[in-house]
Amino acid sequence: MQIYFSEASTKALAVLTGLHGDRNVVGVHTAKLELQEIGAHHNEQLSQVYYDYLEATLCYRQDKHHKALELYENVLAKIHKEEEYVLYPYVCIYLGTIYSRLGQSFLSQHYFTLAEKNLTQQDPKLLLFLNVNLGDIYLQLGQWDRALAHSQRAIEAGKNSDNLDTYALAWINSGLAYANLGDFDAAQHALDYAVGFTKKHKLMHAHSCALLYYAKWQELKGNNKQSNESYNKAFVYIKKYGDSFIQIEFFESYAQFLKGLRQYHHAIKFCYQIFKSPQLQANNNSLVKLYSVVADCHHAMKNYEEENRFLRLIQEKQNQELVTRKKNEVEYIDKVISYTEIENRYKQSLLIQDRLSDLRKLGQLITNTRGSESEFLRIFNAINKLIPSSAFCLAFYHEQRNELEYRYLVEEGKFYPPFIQDCNTVSRMGVYCLKSKQTIRLATSSPQELSQYLDSDTWQDSIWLNNEEDRLQGTSAIWAPVIFQDKVLGVMSVQMNRSNDYTQVHEQLVEQIASYLAVAISHDGQRRELENHNVYLEQIYHTDHLTGLKNHYGFVQWLNESFQAKNIPNIGLLLNLDGFKPFNRKYSRQHGDDALASCAKLIRDLIPEHLQVFRLHADEFLIIGKVDESAEATSYAQTIHHNIKQHFMATLGGGVQKILSCTIGITHLRDLEDVVECENKLSELDNHMQLVKQQRNDGVFII
Repeated sequence: MQIYFSEASTKALAVLTGLHGDRNVVGVHTAKLELQEIGAHHNEQLSQVYYDYLEATLCYRQDKHHKALELYENVLAKIHKEEEYVLYPYVCIYLGTIYSRLGQSFLSQHYFTLAEKNLTQQDPKLLLFLNVNLGDIYLQLGQWDRALAHSQRAIEAGKNSDNLDTYALAWINSGLAYANLGDFDAAQHALDYAVGFTKKHKLMHAHSCALLYYAKWQELKGNNKQSNESYNKAFVYIKKYGDSFIQIEFFESYAQFLKGLRQYHHAIKFCYQIFKSPQLQANNNSLVKLYSVVADCHHAMKNYEEENRFLRLIQEKQNQELVTRKKNEVEYIDKVISYTEIENRYKQSLLIQDRLSDLRKLGQLITNTRGSESEFLRIFNAINKLIPSSAFCLAFYHEQRNELEYRYLVEEGKFYPPFIQDCNTVSRMGVYCLKSKQTIRLATSSPQELSQYLDSDTWQDSIWLNNEEDRLQGTSAIWAPVIFQDKVLGVMSVQMNRSNDYTQVHEQLVEQIASYLAVAISHDGQRRELENHNVYLEQIYHTDHLTGLKNHYGFVQWLNESFQAKNIPNIGLLLNLDGFKPFNRKYSRQHGDDALASCAKLIRDLIPEHLQVFRLHADEFLIIGKVDESAEATSYAQTIHHNIKQHFMATLGGGVQKILSCTIGITHLRDLEDVVECENKLSELDNHMQLVKQQRNDGVFII
């Protein structure tokens, strides 16, 4: 049914929905004046929502992203009238874009999904705007096929739209997607067109982006000289016309480019300069990428201390991300409920509104569930309050094996054994739901109804939890795909052992539950992945990769933990290899590395387990812990000193020539009050080591 608005509102909406693409603030101020003129000309008071929308867009274009989020969300909360609802998908696209750029994937996916649900195929401006933003998001994620598909849809929609700015961005995105897919000719055609188009129409923000992607295209082709020239040219425009998003994208790209050229000093210097950027400091994901560049450069230059420092910074950001993701989940649950209420108020879905409070509780329950049968039984009981059901099923999809794992199957409070279903044939409704990515509702589950979806030679094998066909005929059921960021994670379903029990309202409720499940499952997987990654970083950061011993940072952590546990050390032995640099020059660096590994093993084998060993620097080891008698420390030192000398004499000196020896200093750590005092004592021992070795080496001394 065609809905007609007043002439003033129609003109105002044309101004507002055309305001996308080039990121200047002049267009917003011009739009405000146009709205005032439209209202005055038609003697009509335009909706305050229109002006609030412009205020939010102004903040977005001024890089005030958090303020823009607040204002856009207020706009959604104020939408009540038919004409105001036209802006609903546009606001959702803005929110999805900003949240994605800020790394809040839960909220980003939610808003893009809402925009797509409210998409009208007859609105080319909306199609263009949505697909350009989705294409850009997939470029950031490195999903080139999806980025290209959305960019091509945007280009097609843009042919019937008068929005030149967004149309240009569609061509730009397609160019980079083609380049990363290896189709350099198609990439050049798209980027040449975009550069010329943006220059002709004076679209300077889009022109900056086109020049940046042109440099990336040259880089991917291996044309380093031309790429460097293009990066420099792009930077001139980005500095003058670019917003914070494109500036950060330039930082990431150029730093990676310098690293790829092995210009490590230049890359590090560049990164240190841009770390001062306030926009960058507010973007954890980009900071981690740049910290990784710096860490890699320091590693290539064998500056392991600085590499470890940046690995530590990466770990800190990853830990912050864990906290942020959990916080975002809670925010996601709250906002999904809030804006489902707005959408459902508009659609007059009173039944769902009555049950939204129960949905909120269910969403929180699902998000905090970790997978036990008892917890899923609680979910089943909670679902029953929303949707009358005799059975509930959750299956997980394993993409590599193309299998559905039916993990949680509960009927009338009873759990059934899990099983695996091959997805090569459509033998179950869950498989059809998975492949089609559609919500399916069956009224009776009759053979005629099932035959519309299932392979005819397999459907009768098993439809639900059992093979009792007389029970199945006369069963209402709904299947919904569990999707997060366009990736199918699994399928959920509910069943009622009566015919025609479910309606379209129930479908919407099941889709909402599936949305909660997607967030919970995705977060749990990301949490596990991130925790594993953090363990790996922890090992790198605290462990010397050559000897397997804890390094200086590992020592600091151990010392703090020891004092907290009141397990305070009373002896410290510092071991320094004699003549290690000449040894490296004579026998090669590889022999030097082998020698350090051998020393570490010898030390570990020659001391009791309650003493700790650390590799503090290139040729320096620390042995620390508790001993009952001070003479024990002297005995350990002399044994280690003798064995190291004998080992290298036997392996490299023919049994007679001294090849490598060590000097060991001992300090008693009595009556220590805190960590700082212990560190000062060890620093004092290190200073004595330098003085002693100026006079003589190859021995043991005590201070």
